[in-house]
Amino acid sequence: MIEVTNDSSVVNTTEGLNKEVGTNNTIVKETPVLNVASLCSGLGSDKVALTNIGANYKDCYSIELDPQARKVYALNHGKPENSYKDITKVNPNKLAKVDLMMISVPCQSYSLQNCNRGKTCNSKSNLWKYAIDILSHSKSKYFVFENVEGLVSIEGGQVFRDILKSFKKDYNIHYKILNSKNYGNSCQNRKRVFVVGIKKSEKNDFSFPEPQAINSCINDFVDKNADISALTYDASKRVPFITKKETDIKKKFRLPLKYEADARIVDSKGILPCIVASSAYTKIWFEEENIFRYLSNKELSSIMGLKDFDFGDTKKMKTKQLIGNSIDINVLSLIFKNLIPSKYFSKNEVASTLKEVL
Repeated sequence: MIEVTNDSSVVNTTEGLNKEVGTNNTIVKETPVLNVASLCSGLGSDKVALTNIGANYKDCYSIELDPQARKVYALNHGKPENSYKDITKVNPNKLAKVDLMMISVPCQSYSLQNCNRGKTCNSKSNLWKYAIDILSHSKSKYFVFENVEGLVSIEGGQVFRDILKSFKKDYNIHYKILNSKNYGNSCQNRKRVFVVGIKKSEKNDFSFPEPQAINSCINDFVDKNADISALTYDASKRVPFITKKETDIKKKFRLPLKYEADARIVDSKGILPCIVASSAYTKIWFEEENIFRYLSNKELSSIMGLKDFDFGDTKKMKTKQLIGNSIDINVLSLIFKNLIPSKYFSKNEVASTLKEVL
């Protein structure tokens, strides 16, 4: 990737682009590459976000145990330079040094939706320790760690304090719980904690993006070509939902079912409850059509910022799981934009200038 500068002292020989353009002694020079790695990478949300903001990056390696996630990752981003499966079996000393690391370890043990939360832990709940070991060896200048908001409070907050303490050995730390509905073009009530780390040797001027007013609703993400016959369901036993307080999730009806996630029916004029990795699909009421239906996986992925994402031959419920486990692209894009130095981005004027040069 290349950018334009007016510094006549800069000489570039890369790919023969040592050419002067325009009338202001403008020359072309190469944009430095941001070396990136991802741990528990899923379908590669970080790569989508980096592409969205125009970062010039190299996918050095990813670590992901799920074979279908790895398949979908490669289908959309190509294969990284190196790909590993089990984070617990990777030798950190053999991994490439990188500039930016994305960390998103499994979150089920910390989720507020987990009925055993705080009572039992499994091996996945300690994967952050392996991630921090890899991060330490990587010498990464920056990292972003993402997880469910429940991580902050589990075991009285001790787990989160331990994680922050480990990060703080080498990094200046910023953390905050962000709700997707307040960032970018999103209509989802999705709270996640983000920890941003900046190597102590680097400039520490990061700030989280400011929350924005909600500017979209479920209707904005409807797929006009969706086969709704496969998505509609019987809502004849519905009853009006008695609203105790107004929220951005406009609950309209209830079904006589045990669990709230199954029982609620929300208005398409509001926002969507959090998209989860389980088989639960939120039921939506579309007033104009007077129908009750689920959202398709294509509509759900669009809400997550994964518009036109290719899931290949992945089965329906597995696709839903991958979507629910991914990171909201709108939020992550804004975080990356505030974190990554401008030198890793191409300038807006490059494309038009190069047409004249080449």
